[in-house]
Amino acid sequence: MNGWRRIVLFVGVLALLGGLGYFAAQNLYFQDKALLVKKIDSYRNYLKGAKAESRRRRELDADFQEIVNRTLGADLETVDHQLRTRLNRIGEELGISGLSVGTGQARKLQSPARSEFGRRTNRALRDEIDFVELEGWISGEATFEAALRLVHRIDAEPWLKHLDQVRLQPKDNGDRFGVMVRLTTLFLPKQVPSEPMLAAYDASAFDPYLALTRSNLFRVPPQGETSGPPTPAAVVATAQDQWTLTGVASGPDGREVWLLNLQTGESRRLAVGETLRDLVLVGAVGETAEFRRDQQRFTVSVGQRLSQRSPIQP
Repeated sequence: MNGWRRIVLFVGVLALLGGLGYFAAQNLYFQDKALLVKKIDSYRNYLKGAKAESRRRRELDADFQEIVNRTLGADLETVDHQLRTRLNRIGEELGISGLSVGTGQARKLQSPARSEFGRRTNRALRDEIDFVELEGWISGEATFEAALRLVHRIDAEPWLKHLDQVRLQPKDNGDRFGVMVRLTTLFLPKQVPSEPMLAAYDASAFDPYLALTRSNLFRVPPQGETSGPPTPAAVVATAQDQWTLTGVASGPDGREVWLLNLQTGESRRLAVGETLRDLVLVGAVGETAEFRRDQQRFTVSVGQRLSQRSPIQP
């Protein structure tokens, strides 16, 4: 074998060894390295996610504690006592005569986990009580204003509640009223409020409803007090002078307003686009409603008559 052949053979052997070495390194080192890098990225992403979930858990715990802090206690005995005490205090402050306060049925509501987990797994979560509802009521006799203030005052209390029923029964030709308010509160078993809940009631919040209380809507007028059918001009005047805006709320079809005729006692509920005589409800925000009559637009606030309107400049 001459020298050139030896050189070519030597170079070929080196190339073969280099290729074998590359493939060996690729399989034994670079491939393992790629897998390790991939795992490291996966762990890093997991840790980032865990950190975000931990932060979110703290936020959820804070939100959950805010709900707990609006309950009256962590057990039925405490909540029952607190509910009776607070309703009694409100009734006594408003001068409700024949005051009576009570509590009713307590209903335990189980966690939705009961339908999510099987009977043999996560038994503790399946059987856990999410919260307990407790019924309560207050009744007595008062003037029309005091009866409305009772409802307003209870609704303004900071503890969790749902007003289930309000009943007014006129007496003495509307001079006195039998009043009853039924409600439901809830608490989370074993979840203790972190601090006492103090009610800071602002009596001026009732001011928009004072105009409603100044007219005796339930007085039966003596015979001969009313005359024949009203003229068209009188109908328009009634729509402006006798109708009072008593509330603004969100109904099943959107925003709606409640109106009360202070002379006849007739009540109306208008959704946006509906009319009262020649007035069209355009919209409602907060405690203010916007109406249109012909080309004129104006606003009325809760507690005001339609004649006390504020024109909207074009």
